[in-house]
Amino acid sequence: MPEASRVLELSERELKHLNRSDPVRRHTRPAIREQVDRELLVRLRRIPTEPPGAIDRRIGQLEREWDLDRAVAAGTAAASLLGLVLALGHRAEWVALPLFTTAFGLLQATVGWSPPVPVLRRLGLRTRKEIDVEKFALKALRGDFEPRAAPGLGSTAG
Repeated sequence: MPEASRVLELSERELKHLNRSDPVRRHTRPAIREQVDRELLVRLRRIPTEPPGAIDRRIGQLEREWDLDRAVAAGTAAASLLGLVLALGHRAEWVALPLFTTAFGLLQATVGWSPPVPVLRRLGLRTRKEIDVEKFALKALRGDFEPRAAPGLGSTAG
């Protein structure tokens, strides 16, 4: 198993890099971004003291965790569908709802920000890249990236 302090150092470095490369993080208030990072690093520091199987369980949770873009896409689709149903069944003015939510989805896809993002970030939703930083750190702590001898190497045939 690699040294936990080295994995934490690399994870912190990757999070700082994401501040420049991830549009959602660039548009997120620094206090919220720092809280997301702090919580991730606390979880990583705690892992070596957890019982066996904790890393596998956490990786499973991370693989099921909804990222921010997925939540925005689902919310956009649900609001658009609701607006269309209400426009067809009640009042035509409801057609404005799918127009606005589709614009939000387009903003999210092109700029990395839309009006729901600050609220979703405060609720704790993370970007896929933030989730992946934690997942890859856990895999490193588990030893997934350690070199292994190929089967049969080093044995003598006689």
